Amino acid sequence: MAAWWTFAAAAGLSWLYLFGDEPWPAAVTWAPPAIAIAGGAGVVMVSVGLGYAHGRAQRRFGRVIPRSDDNDPWGSSTRSVG
Repeated sequence: MAAWWTFAAAAGLSWLYLFGDEPWPAAVTWAPPAIAIAGGAGVVMVSVGLGYAHGRAQRRFGRVIPRSDDNDPWGSSTRSVG
């Protein structure tokens, strides 16, 4: 979703400020998709980084209960049947 909005913003800003109503040169047709891919990848990397930092902070302050056999919310999913 972020890549789509980045693509829309890049195309809109290019149309408004760079090219206007003139036909776009063939040399710049790669620019909006490249900006969209870079923007989407950037959003993914920032989201993963923030999530990882938040998880580490939760563990550091003791707000995460480590999983064990006695604390398994799905019953005996880690134990063998038999």
